[in-house]
Amino acid sequence: MELFNKNQECCGCGACCSICPKEAIQLYEDQNGFVYPRINDEKCINCKLCKSVCPIQNKTQNQCGKRESVAYAAINKIESQIMTSASGGVFAGLASRAIEAGFIVWGASMKIDMNGNLNVSHERITSLIDLNKLKGSKYVQSHTGHVFNQIREDLNKNKKTLFSGTPCQIAALKRFLRGKDQGLVTIDLICHGTPNQKMLQTYFDWLSEKYNGKVSEFIFRNKKYGWGMTATALINRKSKKNKKVIIPSSNSSYYNLFLNGKIYRESCYACPYASADRVGDITIGDYWGIKKVHPEIVKNNLFKEEKGISCILVNNEVGVDFINEYGSELELFKSDVQSVSVQNAQLKHPSCKPDDYELILKEIKEHGFHRLQGSLKKNMGMRRYITNLIKAHIPSSIKGRIRQILRR
Repeated sequence: MELFNKNQECCGCGACCSICPKEAIQLYEDQNGFVYPRINDEKCINCKLCKSVCPIQNKTQNQCGKRESVAYAAINKIESQIMTSASGGVFAGLASRAIEAGFIVWGASMKIDMNGNLNVSHERITSLIDLNKLKGSKYVQSHTGHVFNQIREDLNKNKKTLFSGTPCQIAALKRFLRGKDQGLVTIDLICHGTPNQKMLQTYFDWLSEKYNGKVSEFIFRNKKYGWGMTATALINRKSKKNKKVIIPSSNSSYYNLFLNGKIYRESCYACPYASADRVGDITIGDYWGIKKVHPEIVKNNLFKEEKGISCILVNNEVGVDFINEYGSELELFKSDVQSVSVQNAQLKHPSCKPDDYELILKEIKEHGFHRLQGSLKKNMGMRRYITNLIKAHIPSSIKGRIRQILRR
């Protein structure tokens, strides 16, 4: 039995593997690093449970009392949480209160071993000490292979669970649970699309070679340098002092390809969940463009822009109840879905597949990021490249003061 006819019909969530009663399905990497399921026909009993849980071939609606989404601009009131989060610290605020109330919390965690090998997978936490593992952006697909069965087991034991992930992961989880989701609260992300971990590992390998060491830590968006897209990498070097590298997104080939939608899974370009009809009980993301749609927030200094501002969509009664019960660490400002969507296009449509998609995948497969990085630098020009580096090194506190002076 074939699970799908073309690659865009599979998001790599692994729900089909988890639901199979005969363990006849496993995920395998294709030549470009994207994972796809494969059936062992000798074990398969043709029950078709695998087809029934697919979130791409069967669009999942929000089953928890669907209502029109209520939108907010939001920040975390706790300084330490907002400064260690990618945007306004909303997930950290909700998750910390949920953990204190006895919830199990799931989210994507990125680990890099001593040899520089990357692994991004969903992790189960029950302690505030472990919350840092789940904070921050990870611009790569997270493995969820072991997750769904564990969540079902916890829910069957009446353990309240908060799960955060991409919309397709949440849709997969809901289809896997088949309505037996009492005690589950879901937070979906405004997702542009996901590259695979092999691609990111290849980028790490380029960084390791460039700086003569191994990447031991990578922060996609380091809040020390403001609310934006400045990454930092820590390079462990045997013969020299370890090096911290500041990477503005504009100077990074990986970031450029990601932000321009050129290295996602094929399913991302036809994603049925890239719309305002959300599958999660709550939706979170960056409130990009907020100073245009809500200038009063920034001008009156209600929220400090340099620290990051989130958007929240509360999509049903489960979400409303959760925000009311566990949102005490958040400062909320009423907005609307249309305003949030202005610079969050994935609330309206999926990312567009680029014409040079296959060429880029071939380039990464055959040459890594060496030539791509060289082409980026050449096309940008040395003057602009250096200017971007200088700007990236300016701490967010100084950038905030400059903004205040310019507003006067």
